[in-house]
Amino acid sequence: MTTLMDDLVRWLGEQLDEDERIAKMASAGPWTRHVGRITGGPEGRVLVAQQAQAWNADHIARHDPARVLREIEAKRRLLDDYTVTARIRDEAAARIKAAGDHPDPKDLETWDRAQREAAILEGPVRLAALPLADRPGYREEWRP
Repeated sequence: MTTLMDDLVRWLGEQLDEDERIAKMASAGPWTRHVGRITGGPEGRVLVAQQAQAWNADHIARHDPARVLREIEAKRRLLDDYTVTARIRDEAAARIKAAGDHPDPKDLETWDRAQREAAILEGPVRLAALPLADRPGYREEWRP
């Protein structure tokens, strides 16, 4: 049985995989904005922007593929931290349940610590998914 957070972690991981795939297909940066154009990539690719669209050129240059990949890595580290902590919590809970009336005090301590850490990490995981709330599959119950 999966939990709400299991579903969120899986969905967010899929979104990061797709963002990474697209960023790796894009021309490498750094992208820079010059008056009316954006240049970047090994081919010196030039995107022309009319003066009225200068803010679009600024946005594209600021969000080059290298930056996107760094953001993906940061979010993956957060997901990994949450996943490891939740696994430790769940394994301790299983040992406590199996022990019946005589659980190991170390398992109780491990469960308590991991439960607190998982609760702390849950908020940042939900926040990491929030910018992607317009994508298919996002569930309102994940919203922080």
